[in-house]
Amino acid sequence: MISFAIFPCRFTDSARVLGELSYTLSIPVYTDQMILTELADQLDRDIGYLKKRLFGWANRAGCAGMEKNLLIDAVQDRINSLQTKPDDHLYYGFFTSLIGQSSGLPHRLLIYSEEDRRVARGMRMEKLTHAKALKIVREHDRKATCWTRFLFDRDPYDPALFDTVVMYENQDLFDVVSYICIIAETDALQNSQHQTGSIYYT
Repeated sequence: MISFAIFPCRFTDSARVLGELSYTLSIPVYTDQMILTELADQLDRDIGYLKKRLFGWANRAGCAGMEKNLLIDAVQDRINSLQTKPDDHLYYGFFTSLIGQSSGLPHRLLIYSEEDRRVARGMRMEKLTHAKALKIVREHDRKATCWTRFLFDRDPYDPALFDTVVMYENQDLFDVVSYICIIAETDALQNSQHQTGSIYYT
């Protein structure tokens, strides 16, 4: 089954958090890229083509929208098979949006920062210019927006789409990891399904 699923927000260290969680909890990680690789082999399509169709804009009533729905159904089948596996997995990617809950699992997480903080982090950590970091952030957000608006008519970082939203500002990465581990070790996983809002950690 999938115990935790993290929706990507560029330059929030979410991939590093996931790696630390995987190590700390001894749970393997599954990603969008892995599912897309399987789907590309199954459909004999290029991964780039699949990403463009899934994460690009599409009119629901048009041909592109119908193709996107068919691809989403194929991804959903793979997600469902992961959820029925007896072993725990962590998940990372846009397809977190397709993961439904059963008995309070998985716990759907967003690690979020405002655009200016993400741009600054990209400049500092990856030695990017401001223009390049801003372009990467906005391109990621554009894809995320196309994805969640097609599915839910909601913006990608809307707290209603998640069980927990971690506001990642100046805290240490390992503090975030520790906080998520606390969630894994307490009744918060079971109780979260009854909450109408998200939990914020600042």
